[in-house]
Amino acid sequence: MRYQRDFRSDLEALGRVLVQSSSNRQVALPELATIRMANGPAMLRDQDGLLTGYVFVDVGGRSSADYVAQARRELHNKLQIPAGYAVLWSGQYESAERVRQRLLLVVPARS
Repeated sequence: MRYQRDFRSDLEALGRVLVQSSSNRQVALPELATIRMANGPAMLRDQDGLLTGYVFVDVGGRSSADYVAQARRELHNKLQIPAGYAVLWSGQYESAERVRQRLLLVVPARS
């Protein structure tokens, strides 16, 4: 649980927070958990209701499509993604893919 900054900066005040138990008894938070300060993300991000982490990449002089193709191969060969996790490619790559898909409809390839 994460309280507002003003409240969470006072560990003593957090120790006085009462939590309703399943037996309708109020229990002080320190009886349920250890209260301590810890560094964490400045903000929790989500996309479609799922917690999300972002990795920003500068592809240098390469095209984003070439970078993503190689990165996909590397991830496939070297990483097992647990159930419930997903890797999505976004940003300029995603925009370029949408444009490419539209152009395939507008300008069909000649054989």
